[in-house]
Amino acid sequence: MSKYWEKYDYDDALSRGRSNLPQIVADDDTRFEIPKIDSEVEGNRTFINSLKALMNTLHRKESHFLKFLTNELGTSANVEGQRVILQGKHSRNQIQKALERYIELYVLCATCNKPDTRLEQNDRIMMMRCEACGATQAVKALK
Repeated sequence: MSKYWEKYDYDDALSRGRSNLPQIVADDDTRFEIPKIDSEVEGNRTFINSLKALMNTLHRKESHFLKFLTNELGTSANVEGQRVILQGKHSRNQIQKALERYIELYVLCATCNKPDTRLEQNDRIMMMRCEACGATQAVKALK
């Protein structure tokens, strides 16, 4: 009795599998560096400069990050041009730690630890799909 896998050539199967991988460079070993927050406190408000550039680096929507940030810091925020205005005095270190937590939860793939991910809404479940390794995982929805 012939085994069904004997009719497949390993090299052909490997080539076919590699051709189906996303075009993101999966073997790129460049290290992802967490961007530094540019913030300043003026009076009873905290300003975060260049939010658009930060979100372009992370490939995320500003609204998603701001919802996370306001939940983490327990404050409210407004967007004014290129900067965000947070109510209250928040140190750069506090905001940087919140950004690092956001990246850990919503940007880096849990399987390959690469930042080549995108968020997708499937019914009521928010999923993070990695374009480097193809893994998917559910992420906590923001309220």
